[in-house]
Amino acid sequence: MSKIFKVLLILVSIIWTIWSVANAFLNSGVMNLLPLASLIPVFAALYSEVDWIYIQVNKVRSYFSAKTVSFTPKFQYAVGDEISVVQVKKNLDETLISLGQKVNTKRQQKYSEGLIHYDIVTESGLSYDLDLTVLDQEELTLLILKVHYQVSYRDVNKTWKEFCGLQEALFDNFARSSESKPRYDVTIQTNIKNFNPFYRLTIRRLGKAEVQNFLLRFTDNQLTVTTSQHKIYASSDMRSDIDKVVKDYVPLSKIL
Repeated sequence: MSKIFKVLLILVSIIWTIWSVANAFLNSGVMNLLPLASLIPVFAALYSEVDWIYIQVNKVRSYFSAKTVSFTPKFQYAVGDEISVVQVKKNLDETLISLGQKVNTKRQQKYSEGLIHYDIVTESGLSYDLDLTVLDQEELTLLILKVHYQVSYRDVNKTWKEFCGLQEALFDNFARSSESKPRYDVTIQTNIKNFNPFYRLTIRRLGKAEVQNFLLRFTDNQLTVTTSQHKIYASSDMRSDIDKVVKDYVPLSKIL
């Protein structure tokens, strides 16, 4: 039975039940709400069959559960001009100041030939680790910006936008090589049982499911996604692809 046909049957059942209750009230003047109880399994079926309802319900549940996830976005591309780590560090420092973000001087910072590591504190008090890698590759220099956040699920989308603001402000200082494509990566991870960052995926089986290991990879044009039991990783040349992943992933999905 196709999903569309199932949804149509469910909608007909809802309309028929509501009409029956309303018709009985109009004819007798007495409101009998007992038939409305039959709508509970009907709405449960809608939740199971309609992706949009499933996603929105779980987003609300996730928002109020306030679970914490590890969120690690990354951006990279190669520049054609020769640049030094000193120059990159100077541009990074200026970018952080312009965004109102400060280096946490209470923690040790790392600065080497090819890596700049900062512990940053934002104006809102959010603390995160920043790694900026500078790799010389023949005639190109590869810049890799990677940030590690620990944030509430409800703040993942907001944090992603803040990262993109940092990335744009920093990389505007460097001209991308025509031989290089930009690449965005994000990793969302949690170690909490029954709080898994899956796309909607349901495996039905008889008896209780005990999943020891799980891995799924799929592609959608430029987007590549890999999910495991407590982790989702996505990579694409297009920021819009990652926007969709961050916006629509459902961390309360379960393997049934």
